[in-house]
Amino acid sequence: MHWELAWCMVGVVLQLAGNALATAADSESGGIGLDSEGRLVLADTHNSTTLGDVLGRLSTLEQLENTVKELQRRLDLEHAGPVRTSCRDFISRRMENGVVPSASGYEIWCNMELDGGGWTLVAVSSDDGRDSWGWGHRFYWTNDTTTFGSLQALTFDFKSLALHDLLFRDLLFVHSSGVWASYHNVSTGTLSLGAFIGSIPLSCAPAPFTMTNGNLTEAMAQAQLAQPPPPYQLCTTNLYFNAMDRDGTSISNSTLDICSPTQQSGFGPVWSAHHSVCTGDSSLDDPGSSTSLGTCFQTNLECNDPTASNTGEHCHTCRSVDPAAVGFGLALGLNTAPAGSGGNYMRVFVR
Repeated sequence: MHWELAWCMVGVVLQLAGNALATAADSESGGIGLDSEGRLVLADTHNSTTLGDVLGRLSTLEQLENTVKELQRRLDLEHAGPVRTSCRDFISRRMENGVVPSASGYEIWCNMELDGGGWTLVAVSSDDGRDSWGWGHRFYWTNDTTTFGSLQALTFDFKSLALHDLLFRDLLFVHSSGVWASYHNVSTGTLSLGAFIGSIPLSCAPAPFTMTNGNLTEAMAQAQLAQPPPPYQLCTTNLYFNAMDRDGTSISNSTLDICSPTQQSGFGPVWSAHHSVCTGDSSLDDPGSSTSLGTCFQTNLECNDPTASNTGEHCHTCRSVDPAAVGFGLALGLNTAPAGSGGNYMRVFVR
């Protein structure tokens, strides 16, 4: 099909609709829509009909507007061509947020509003009571291509193959509260997010990535939160990956639980927080419990003992299931929905 002609036809439909409004009110009841093959059909019949018949039976202009919008959406998708590998390909096509097909053979969910749009959803980490992103599944962030969840239930844990398929430069994190942060030029565009995270060793001094845009601010942090102890305070908006616990101390500190992969390490994306006084980038206090997206390591015996009183310092957030941090949500007091409800979540996008 010639796409210029297709768009011309859409314009003609709109013009004819205006001419038909005067007589549409007197026509018998009914409406129009698209059948499974994309043909214009009357709402009360099973057969395609002529455009003249359709316009003669319009009851409201809204019916036609909705149908034209669906036609425009389909034309946008087809006009993008066969190389629809990411949501970035749709930036110039006036797309709205939602699901689109991918050239890779699966559907993707696009955010076309924040920071210029073109963001492809790769993961959702939710405080939904599941163990999807637990430490035992940390390689879901790297070379394990297991997928889970549904594009129709994005308040719960979700993982797309796009995490491994799409080459990226920028990252976007959107919390269920509406607080978001983007980080540009995290990668060079030669790696997928999975390959990128897999290339970063677990470290006590991970490289910081500065926030580019967003409404996330350090000033949003509260010194004391209405959360189970210990309270955490967000120390910086910088993003990190695969961080060990530093307890807000220098790397030279020789305390046994400092810089150990067995104490509150956070795999994947994390932020820097502290349970008392922030010390900037050197805080990284319990990143697994305080700011991770679920991938936390803890060997505290009391936490691992189901018969214990579970009153240890970190037992409330770092157990065998996903911790309740949800990224920067815990440190900012943003996780206000009941634990396990799927009401607190973080969506991760690449571009």
